This record gives sequence, C-alpha cells and structure tokens, in this order.
Amino acid sequence: MPTVTSVIRQESAERLYLRALSLEPKSPIALCSLASIRYAVSQDFDSAVELYEGALAVDPQHVPTLCNYGMLYYQHLVSFTCIVGLFYLYSRSLYLYSRSLCTACCAINMFRTVQNRERERER
Repeated sequence: MPTVTSVIRQESAERLYLRALSLEPKSPIALCSLASIRYAVSQDFDSAVELYEGALAVDPQHVPTLCNYGMLYYQHLVSFTCIVGLFYLYSRSLYLYSRSLCTACCAINMFRTVQNRERERER
C-alpha cells in the first residue's frame, strides 16, 4: 500500500508533468511519464492509454512509451485485445532496439506469463 508521502510525491510529479505539457504539448517524454503516474496514482487505465497513444502519435519509435504501454497491457491481461496489444508494443520496441537486453528480457517474461496463464485456463 502506498504511503501518504509517496502519494503526495506522485501527485506533485503529475502537476509538474502537466505544467511541462502546457509548455511543450507534444513531448513524448512528458506524455509517457504522465501516463505512468496517472495509472500509478489513480489506476486510470483509460487516461493512461490515451496519454500513451498521444506519445506514440508524436514519436512512434519512443521506446520508453512502447515499454510502459506494454506494461500497462500486461497488468490488464483480461482480454485477447490486451494480449495482442502487449505483443505488438513489445515487438515494435524489440525491432527498434534489438540489442536492448532489458527490452528483450521484458518481452520474454511477458510471453512466458501469458503462456502460463493460458495453460492454467485450459486446466
């Protein structure tokens, strides 16, 4: 459970990113960061998706957005659409940064988790 201090810090960070976006509305870094904070603070999935989509509209190759957006889908593996979205985002980030060990490891772990969940559903 988050502490009061961590929630206050996250809300302060959200205000700062909103200010950054008022100065630079097409900043993929600010859009991506705000999406992450929105989801962390309020579990607002729809708002996070909208912000990640905005960041990718500005820079379709912004790897932090692809990774964070993929993690958002990973946390919501409740539908086939989320699973397809997850693999699409991670495959794009792997294509863009094929030498990135971190991205590759995340993608492999996500794939294994989905496989395990599917096996459990079949039982």
